[in-house]
Amino acid sequence: MSAAFHLALAQLGGDVADVLLFAPQMLALVQQPDVKDATDGPRDEGARAIALSALGMAQLSVGELAAAQDSLNRGLAAAEQAGLSCLRLICTSTLSLLRALQGELRLAVRTAQDALGIPSCPGHRRMVHTAHAYLALAIAHYEWDEVDDADRYLNLASGASEPARDPALAAAIAIVRALLLQARGDLTQGYETLLAGRRDLGDQVPSTYLGDWFTTTEADLRTSYGDTGTARELLGPRMDDALGISAPVAVALARTYLRDDDPSAAAREVPDWTGDGGGGHFLGGR
Repeated sequence: MSAAFHLALAQLGGDVADVLLFAPQMLALVQQPDVKDATDGPRDEGARAIALSALGMAQLSVGELAAAQDSLNRGLAAAEQAGLSCLRLICTSTLSLLRALQGELRLAVRTAQDALGIPSCPGHRRMVHTAHAYLALAIAHYEWDEVDDADRYLNLASGASEPARDPALAAAIAIVRALLLQARGDLTQGYETLLAGRRDLGDQVPSTYLGDWFTTTEADLRTSYGDTGTARELLGPRMDDALGISAPVAVALARTYLRDDDPSAAAREVPDWTGDGGGGHFLGGR
């Protein structure tokens, strides 16, 4: 009970670091599902679902996509076994966004639709916990060049989000809105929206992938203006990362060379899609 209380406080306060601390502690105190109690059968599936859903959402916020997927899938299984529809909604909705970030757009849409078909959490308004699903739908339709549908779903995501509790989600919504404004040709408003989203996030960007997303979006906006030099300057620090250049950064860099009518330089920057470094969020899946 103490671990659950600390975890709940961390979630209510939007403290991702504490969620990442207390959720594993709670899991360690809960008996594994394959260990049977002599009289009660599998114990504490509800507690496991609570801890795993919280852990998966926190891992997504800090950019640990593979770990988040594992936690959310396990949390969903525990929620289904415990008969907890609210946690089923949370896990399914968050999984849909995770799949959209990984470029699995059709699967993301199916998962989001599944989430929106789950009853709302008792005592909450209908849209609570659906923001991730609506954002997944917005991303998919943006990638398919269905801007009006993307805009509609993004408005629903914004209306369902709670920025104080999930600043990373609020930042993602701001980035997608900037991308939609860019798609409509409103580069100035797109740039202002992006800067506002970055400012609202504060000094600490919670993950490398979110930082890359902000940077590549700004670089693409500047490339659209024809300001390719500044775009490459923005991407420079991301290219010096000790872990190597990410695929989205490489593609944004390649776009700057295409804008300068240098396809050979652009081709040199595109990742080797057949290797381990290919792919990445927002790439492929169209």
